[in-house]
Amino acid sequence: EENQQARFPRLTLLDNTNNTAMNTVWLEDRSFAKLRHCELYYRFANKWLDGALGIDNVKLYVRGMDLLTVSKIKERDPEIMTAGYPAAKSIHIGCKLNF
Repeated sequence: EENQQARFPRLTLLDNTNNTAMNTVWLEDRSFAKLRHCELYYRFANKWLDGALGIDNVKLYVRGMDLLTVSKIKERDPEIMTAGYPAAKSIHIGCKLNF
């Protein structure tokens, strides 16, 4: 009662209506921006391919998923608040050949 500006409710084992009252203590701003998919690639020009191997086209690429999340919530992914861990980031490097 003395501290009206307390951040957390008072801990008590007694039946207290304040323990079940609706409040904003645990609410967080869940707004966020996310870079979900990104792909960078280079396709070789046909003049570089001599045709001796029968290759028509070559593409080298780097592909990433869930690379960046900008949010005020640092401990977990703001999209998946029930899980206590961040979203897995993945990076794929590859080469695509067309014959």
